[in-house]
Amino acid sequence: FVAHPQCQAQIGEMWYSGVPFLRYLNRFAYLVLAIPIGLVCCPILSMIYLISPWSKVSRIVNTPLMKFLSYTCSYLTFLILTIVVKLYLRHDIDTFTCDKPETFAYIVIIIIFMWIFGFIFEECKQIFAAGARDYFASFWNIIDSLMLSFLLASFRPGAVVWDPDWVPDPELLSDVLFSLGIIFSISRFSFIMPANEALGTMLVSFRRTVSDIVKIFGMFILVLIAFTCGIAALYAPIRCYTGHFDSFSSTLSTLTWSMFGMGSVDVPSLKKDMTGPVSSLTNNVELSKGAAQVGNYLYGIYVFCTAVVMLNLLIAVMSNTFQEVQDERDVEWKFIRTELWLNFIEPGTPVPPPFNIVPSPRHLWRAIMWMCRRSKFRHCLPHGGKKVRYAAVQ
Repeated sequence: FVAHPQCQAQIGEMWYSGVPFLRYLNRFAYLVLAIPIGLVCCPILSMIYLISPWSKVSRIVNTPLMKFLSYTCSYLTFLILTIVVKLYLRHDIDTFTCDKPETFAYIVIIIIFMWIFGFIFEECKQIFAAGARDYFASFWNIIDSLMLSFLLASFRPGAVVWDPDWVPDPELLSDVLFSLGIIFSISRFSFIMPANEALGTMLVSFRRTVSDIVKIFGMFILVLIAFTCGIAALYAPIRCYTGHFDSFSSTLSTLTWSMFGMGSVDVPSLKKDMTGPVSSLTNNVELSKGAAQVGNYLYGIYVFCTAVVMLNLLIAVMSNTFQEVQDERDVEWKFIRTELWLNFIEPGTPVPPPFNIVPSPRHLWRAIMWMCRRSKFRHCLPHGGKKVRYAAVQ
């Protein structure tokens, strides 16, 4: 239904409403026009909207396509600013924890936090409008929550008492959280991929391929745990003679890396210097030879099951999934593109972060009217401060 031509025509009319001339531009002209709009015009248009939300220019800002361009440019600017500040201006930011920090550090921290709070404000509005259950049902919303949590926590407070005995190093913890936040942030930028047919189809294929990998991974975990328990129990009486299967953790690590081709044929073999007690009731020295021989068989069966059977099974499933998407690529792309368009067609704040946290005259007027309706002066308002809806005349 969504990919039907008439449905796509209606959604296209809504998407290009207010700027219909962009509908007939080719991709190169659209890109050339989008770059100056995003880098120069969008901040100016956002300020105009905040100052005069009822003007004609503000109507253009409130169109779905302009909201998409402004949000994309704002998000890209935030990524570039955060990465550059953290990687190349680290010395200036570190002075924020000193007694006399530099003024530049204050400005940068304030700008970044305004952006983060702007994104948090948008996510809070979505939770309030859709509910927590529907909000976290979306994969992108979960990515947004993790991204903002990691980035906000990476900017550690200035005064932190570090006790190496039980508290992790706050600087190390900050770097780890920032790394995770950057990974989620850059991955989140893939939300613009459905705007292009080729990239949108690849995004659908990637999602379904990841789902297939998760299913195969569950089967692999079952096989891995089974062989780990078996081999660890086999080498338990002679753990002193082996360097790879002397414990459950070492056996698990050895078998895991063996699946990626980082194992060796000598892994099940025992040490040449076989000195030490044998942990068995009979103290049979020949036990080590039999255990090593059986260990070679089990290790070979494990490598065959994982590297040959399961790996080829994963390749076959991924190929089948990719072919299914390619057979219906037009329908799949139009469906995922419609999801992207509807996010910006729905009513919402037309200005991107960090401009969305700045109250506009419209918001101030609504706040004043809301307070007046709940005060003792509500009788001075028309209709007693009650909202009146008029039915359409037929």
